[in-house]
Formats: sequence, structure tokens, C-alpha cells
Amino acid sequence: MQRKRPVPSASLRFKFFHPTESRRHLTLIIIALTAFVFLGLPGGLRNVTWPSISDMAGVSLGELGTLVVAISIGYISSSALSGYALSRLGFGTLITLAAALMAVSLLGFAFVTAWPLLLLFGFLGGLGGGTIDPALNTYVSTHYSLRTLNWLHGAFGIGAAAGPLMMTQLLAMNRPWQDGYRLAAGLLIAFGILLAFVRGSWRSLAPPSSDQVAPQKAATSGETLRLPIVWLSILFFFVYVGLEIGTGDWAFALFHESRGVAEATATLWVGIYWGAFTIGRFGFGAWMGRFNINHLLRAMFTLAIIGTALIWGNFSNTVSFIGLVMLGLSLAPMFPLVIAANQERMGAQHVANAVGFQIAGAVLGSAIMVRIQGFLVDAIDLETIGPFLFALAIGQFAIHELLIAHDRRRTLRVQPAVADAP
Repeated sequence: MQRKRPVPSASLRFKFFHPTESRRHLTLIIIALTAFVFLGLPGGLRNVTWPSISDMAGVSLGELGTLVVAISIGYISSSALSGYALSRLGFGTLITLAAALMAVSLLGFAFVTAWPLLLLFGFLGGLGGGTIDPALNTYVSTHYSLRTLNWLHGAFGIGAAAGPLMMTQLLAMNRPWQDGYRLAAGLLIAFGILLAFVRGSWRSLAPPSSDQVAPQKAATSGETLRLPIVWLSILFFFVYVGLEIGTGDWAFALFHESRGVAEATATLWVGIYWGAFTIGRFGFGAWMGRFNINHLLRAMFTLAIIGTALIWGNFSNTVSFIGLVMLGLSLAPMFPLVIAANQERMGAQHVANAVGFQIAGAVLGSAIMVRIQGFLVDAIDLETIGPFLFALAIGQFAIHELLIAHDRRRTLRVQPAVADAP
């Protein structure tokens, strides 16, 4: 009997298109990955330059929370208007303009010293990032495999890790920290020019996966928000991203300003944190089909709790650095795995809305949690960072257990009743 040939995964399907189609789809995937590298780069730079920026602008370390709030307002504003802007401008033009906004933001941090203007440039960067992030998350999670989605978020980690590592090299060359922003802006401008040349290619999106059900009418935002599970998932991302971004933003200040670690060493370890995060994203993406998702997530939540406990305990700098790496590695698969569960958990008609709301919750989480930590730093000291991160690690574990419990109840409700055998 003739063996049935396996259907290629959606993440690899572009290889089987007509050669012209294959090149176009490969180009779009590479562009999407590169866009997420640049999405992570500004945060990576901010992680290690904030003490210098705050000194230059004449504000306290705790005002980092205010800057993150300004960035988050831009993020949420552009996410809310993305549907309208997309219908007016088209996908290719929209992400080209978003890249331009991010480049302007980086140039602002390179040349401006006034605090109100820095908040404005942070807002502009948020506008750009908030345009790219939900659009590409929806695109990849809908049309490609979980492995590709992990790679997309791994690309974010590359950018976040590149910022501190690039700054380490510049400091070793006795260059000012502003040069890091200038270099990043130049690279982003070059990428924006590339986007402008290929913007028409986005009109042809990848086809849906072969196992996708017949198209359903998309739910309205109100219909999606009436699902309790959506609010619970938003809360998960609120806490998760507060932990991920809060660690990246405050680790340098904790190690350098409070624990006396040399500037270059603290910068390097923040880069290693994002490096572990990135390696985890790509590693778990390559092996994802071999794990039970809930078992994997429980193991990662446990590792995150241990990592934050080691940072909080301050047994030695080496032990704290190990905790930082454990935390970066454990956080790696969480965001893409929970995003990928949307279709089964909520239904295909709610996916686009749910992703937008989840990213909005994530952005709010990064803003509010970093702001709360800033208040604690100003009111008490930098050592409050450790217990705060530990509390977030516990919180995200608890919320995800509630998501699993909801899934179990839904499965029991939809299973058909089975009559007893006579």
C-alpha cells in the first residue's frame, strides 16, 4: 500500500511554493524576524543606560517607571488604532512608518537631555513598537506553526540582548553611551528603507495551515471581552511581562548601584539574561513538539521562582547571576505558548481580538509593574527589587493554574454524555 506523504508544517510550507512565491514568503518571514530584533533593541539599551539617562536628565532612578508609562501609552494608542490605520495605509506602509517612528525615538535619546522631551521620544517609540508587535504576532500565530512563533519571540530576545552587549563594547572603547542609540538608529533607518522597498509584498500573506477549519466570522471586541477566560489571560500577560521587563530594566541598577558590581560586569550580565532568554526561545521552538505544554510551563514557572529567590537572597554575586540566567531561560517559552493556545482556548473567531487585548495587558503590566518598583526604590531602596520579582513569579504561576482549571472545566462541558452499557 502506498504510504501517504506527510503534509509539511505551515512554518516550512513556503519551500513547496512556486519559486517566486517561495522567495516572497521566505522574505516576509525574515523581515518579520528582523522587525522583532529591532522591537527588542530599545529596551535592551534602556536596561543598562537608565542610570546615566536619569543623571543627565536630573531625575531619580524611580522615574524609570514614568518613562515606561510614556512608552506604554504610545504602545496602547497605536494598537487601538492599528485596524483603522491598516485599512487606510496597508500593512507594508504601516510597518515602514512604524520603523521610522522607532528610529526617531532612538535619535531623540541620543541627542536630547530634557526630561519632558525624553518622555515624548519614549511615546513615539511606543507608537512604533505598538504597531509592529500585535500585527506580526497575529500574522505569525495565524498562518505559521508554534515553532515559527517561538522564533519570532526569540528574535525579540536577540534585540534585547544585543543592546547591553553593544553598550559593553562601546564602554570598553571609552565611547559615550549615546553612541549606542546613534548606532541603533542608523541600523533601524537602513531596515526602514528595506521595508519601503518590499512593502507591496505584504499584500500576499501566507496561506492558512492545512488543518485550519473553514473561516468563521470574526467576533467583535465586545464579544471577545465577554469571555471570562480572555480577562484571565490578560491578567497573566500583565504579570508575566511585568516580570520579564522589570527584570531587564532593574537588574543593572540592582547589581551596579546597590551591590557594587562593576559597570561593565553588570552590563554584561544583563546581556546574558537576555541571551539566556533568546537561547530558550529558539531552543524550545526547535523541540516544542516533544513536550506536554502544561508540564513544560509548570517546570518553567518553578525555575522562575527559584531564579528570583536566588536574586532576592543575595547570597553572593555569582549566585545572583545564576538566578538571573535561570530566570531568563525560564521566561523564554511562556509568551508564545500562551498566545498559541488562544485558538483552542477561545475559538478562532476571537484570536485576533484576544492577541490585541493580551498585548495591551502585557504593555500595561510592564508600565505599572516597573512604576510600582520605581516607587519602592525611591521610598525604600534598590533591594526591594528581589522580593518584588519573586512575588511576580509566584503570581504568574497561580494565574496560569487558573487558566488550566478553566480548560479542564470547558473540556468536561463539551464532552458528549456516554450512556452506560446495558
